[in-house]
Amino acid sequence: ALLSEDEPEPMDKESRRKRLILEILKNQDVQKLYYYSNLFKVSEGTISNDMDAIADWFRENDLELSRRQGYGVALEGTEEAYRRALSQFIYENISREEHWEAPAGPDRKPADEIDISPLLDAKIFNQVISALKTIPSKKLERFTESSWFMFVIYLSIAAERIIRQKTISMEPDVTAKLKATEDYVLADTVADMLENSFRFKICDEERAYICIHIKSAKQKYIDKNPDDDFYINHYELIRMIYRMIDRFDPELAQELKMDEVLLSGLITHLDPTLIRLKHNMVIQNNMLEQIRTMYPDIFEKSKNAAQVIRESYGFTVPDAEIGYLATHFGAAVIRMKERKLRRKVVTIGVVCASGIGISYLMSSRIKNTF
Repeated sequence: ALLSEDEPEPMDKESRRKRLILEILKNQDVQKLYYYSNLFKVSEGTISNDMDAIADWFRENDLELSRRQGYGVALEGTEEAYRRALSQFIYENISREEHWEAPAGPDRKPADEIDISPLLDAKIFNQVISALKTIPSKKLERFTESSWFMFVIYLSIAAERIIRQKTISMEPDVTAKLKATEDYVLADTVADMLENSFRFKICDEERAYICIHIKSAKQKYIDKNPDDDFYINHYELIRMIYRMIDRFDPELAQELKMDEVLLSGLITHLDPTLIRLKHNMVIQNNMLEQIRTMYPDIFEKSKNAAQVIRESYGFTVPDAEIGYLATHFGAAVIRMKERKLRRKVVTIGVVCASGIGISYLMSSRIKNTF
């Protein structure tokens, strides 16, 4: 009798909890603990412990895992928070090699990977990619690969939620402010493209959220616009970067401020970062644990530098963002050490009013000294 039963796929605690998050995100209805216990072939006590463990993950995305006796388990939160959680989970668990192909289901997935196809419709995903490619936009071309991918994921989720008549809300004054920016024109174009492709209507609030995603995307380089939702002029941004460098390491600050690569890198990085922080948007950093492990000192110093952002604008900087700051500061520290190790060759000229003979003598003495 036992052999005739379907054998549940063996999984460790972490894998089971990932799959539990997926099931909760997938389920729109309230479910009893018994439902999940039966699904994963473990006791209700084990599932209850798992729920305690994953509650923080949902809380980080402004969702509450509601559990009441006799009621069951349900997610509580805004549509915005729900979409953000979906995007984060998909990005965390989709294979890096499949960036431009939607997952095709469990048959093509290795055993140790999470099949995210219940959360990301492959047809919608590919339809969004095809439609986006028809939009001629220099701004979209400047997106880094990871930002482009996150944008496609968000649009795919938004399309599916709109089809299900689950729309997002936004304060009218915020929508109006975003409408007045240059990026809203591109958001309008993207929304019109989605309307034509999927045959549904997109409201102003949805268009405004598309605009926020465009503004917050990491770019290979940027053009500043005074009409932007969160505009900081070049001078103000440089001043803040100098304060961040002072906080990172007061002893190295003077040399680090002379590193043009560090300054230009932070200018390009911080512009969309501040927009993400303002709108509480999550960014993924697959190198975070590696950075923490290999460069703990740099990471902690970068955490100190990030406090300048909090003090200046009141934005809390999550570890994923601090990890990216650490890559900029870490590279600058390594460049500085390399400069000290490398023998510097300086060409000099000796000029003397007493004549060329004295000049040769001075030149020889200088060579002997150095």
